Amino acid sequence: MQGPYNQSYQPLGDLHLAWDHAAPPTDYCRELDLRTAIAGVRYRCGAVTYQRELFISAPAQVLVVRLTADQSGALNVTATLTTPHLHQIVVHANEVTLTGKAPAHVAPSSLSYDDVPDPIVYAADGGGMTFVVQLAVCAEGGQVTSQV
Repeated sequence: MQGPYNQSYQPLGDLHLAWDHAAPPTDYCRELDLRTAIAGVRYRCGAVTYQRELFISAPAQVLVVRLTADQSGALNVTATLTTPHLHQIVVHANEVTLTGKAPAHVAPSSLSYDDVPDPIVYAADGGGMTFVVQLAVCAEGGQVTSQV
């Protein structure tokens, strides 16, 4: 669709989640429920049990991540969106919108990037696919803060 060497498997972006835990994790358990397609992680840090549940819907184009802790005030998470592509980030209250553009051309990995004068080309004339990633945080109790 975009040309012979556009590296169709480039990442759109990454969601980074960082926890502020007071103790190292123990009792770590991962699971996948094949009936509901929910992946989960559960572990303890000190006296607190944390849980992550993840679900992806291709038709809705959404990744849902539910984070919980069994003690009030114990869940302190920093979420960050990153992408290797040209992008802009806009923050509104509990939502972050990352808009970007993939390169129009990337030299194939079979070539040495040192042998190609411009191995990654971003086109100003419409070449390269544009994309949008949105991160929305819904908190039950507690508070959400955002910064750029």
